[in-house]
Amino acid sequence: MSSQKPKSQQTKTPQDTYARTGRTLASEVKRLRGWSDGDPAKDAELADALLALTRHRLLGHAFAEAGADAQEALLTAAKIVASHGPVGPYTPPSEAARYVTATTYLASVQVGLGLAAQGAATVRAILEWCSELPKGGANLDLEYLTKVWGHLALGRGALAEAEVALANAHADAAQAWYRLGPASDDPWFRLVGVDADLLVADARWAAGRPGEAIAAGERAAHAYDALAADAWTRPGALPPALLDRLLEPAPGVFTPLADRALARGDAEVGVAARTRLVDLLRGLPARLAEATRPALAGALASQAVDLDSLGRTSAAAALAAEVSALVGAD
Repeated sequence: MSSQKPKSQQTKTPQDTYARTGRTLASEVKRLRGWSDGDPAKDAELADALLALTRHRLLGHAFAEAGADAQEALLTAAKIVASHGPVGPYTPPSEAARYVTATTYLASVQVGLGLAAQGAATVRAILEWCSELPKGGANLDLEYLTKVWGHLALGRGALAEAEVALANAHADAAQAWYRLGPASDDPWFRLVGVDADLLVADARWAAGRPGEAIAAGERAAHAYDALAADAWTRPGALPPALLDRLLEPAPGVFTPLADRALARGDAEVGVAARTRLVDLLRGLPARLAEATRPALAGALASQAVDLDSLGRTSAAAALAAEVSALVGAD
């Protein structure tokens, strides 16, 4: 008798719908590049396709992949705007909005690649450009995500430049715009909310408001779990690219929360956050063990310090031994 389960009882391998959508959008861009070559009438369609692809990649934190397309989208949008003459009252609002969106997307790529000051400067430049439009561009029909990403870039830049009050203002604006946005069936929209909460947490901590910083960090952790928790129940079944994408935000979510909670004396929250990260890293499939060994060793070492400071010396010693084994492994 066959031991195979009926189809209704078989566990399906999780599908990477994000990657499938990305391939579809990239294919459309490739098609339009071939058609628009030498045909200005197709430039707008190509620019919009490039923006759709870049937006999708920003949602999944695929910043390196988004870079070239974001730059091409900006150059194409700029060419369309320039075809109407100097910026001003005769600049079509729809084309101005496309240009602002493309610029903001590029700024988000810069911030995602660790260039916060440059990303903020890019947004400030487009705001200056908008000042030449009627009403300073306030009447442009911009998607709410463009506004969220713009404030995130400005907030990260302000933190990099130690402008704490300004960072908090942009953090609040980014979070407000995210919450005002329409509901989406795309689970990766949650990662934008995580980013907004993390900026609030960093800005509040810099402002000397640790309670609010920890509360925002906990919101980010809950939002991350809402995105990833189901997938982490069987990470070995996930497509590799999906697993990498889900893992990428985790250290930035749980490590600051653990550090800040413990520094404030909230051992329960701090230990729980650090344990969550350790459990995620420990649960990864064997194919990722080598690549993630340094991250796991670092998280375990921090957890050992946490437990030792709380008087749990036996548990700390066991973790320290595990770190030694990981670091000394071939």
